Amino acid sequence: MKKLVSLSVFFIMATFFAIAQDYTLQKTFTDKDAGYSIETIQSENPVEINEATQISGSSRAAEINWQFTDPAAIGSKVVVSGSSGYTFNSWWLNNERVSLYSNSATAQWEYPVPTEWEYPIDMTPDGAYMATAFDSVVQVFSSASQILVWEKVTVASIVGAKLSEDGTMVFIVGNLLGGAGRCVVAAYQVGNEVPLWETEFDGTATTFAASGDRSRLALCQYTGFNKLFGVEILYYADLQVI
Repeated sequence: MKKLVSLSVFFIMATFFAIAQDYTLQKTFTDKDAGYSIETIQSENPVEINEATQISGSSRAAEINWQFTDPAAIGSKVVVSGSSGYTFNSWWLNNERVSLYSNSATAQWEYPVPTEWEYPIDMTPDGAYMATAFDSVVQVFSSASQILVWEKVTVASIVGAKLSEDGTMVFIVGNLLGGAGRCVVAAYQVGNEVPLWETEFDGTATTFAASGDRSRLALCQYTGFNKLFGVEILYYADLQVI
């Protein structure tokens, strides 16, 4: 009887010992659509890990989600929507166009731009509307319908263009044609050919910026050879230089 008990204890201890010697190997798979899944297997032997491949904790470093290299064109301006995930960018010098990307290097939509040099672009924060301006033309596109929804030919060579947050207005700055040495700032309601307001300044414009809600617009000018003339800040509601 004692031998039977001893033998039973031996087998039980041997089983526990064998279980204790098992190693669990785990691999996590991440998919942008399906989320993540975990695969586990049991092994009697520990896995040797090369020190060069070890990482500690979770990394917060930036990673490349996708990448695209154009064989001829030069990537220039880029605008990103945090809510929709859209990336809107311009290409120039060769195969000039604007492209709209989402989660891959394949463009969802592209539109040719008939100009060789750099030109301004913009996109609303939600990615619903995009704007392109080249030469004296400003265009507004819809990301939902992926079509041109409005185009305006102005009397100036456009330096900058900004869309309002809801995409219903577009603000432009351009140098008047004909060598007048003057620039114009104008606000258009998308779909309306007549500007809501516009004003002119002496001197040519070099760059244009705006606050996030477009309540403040900033215009930089220069006169002479590489001389910064000043900054005019405009309040678009009542068009006062402040």
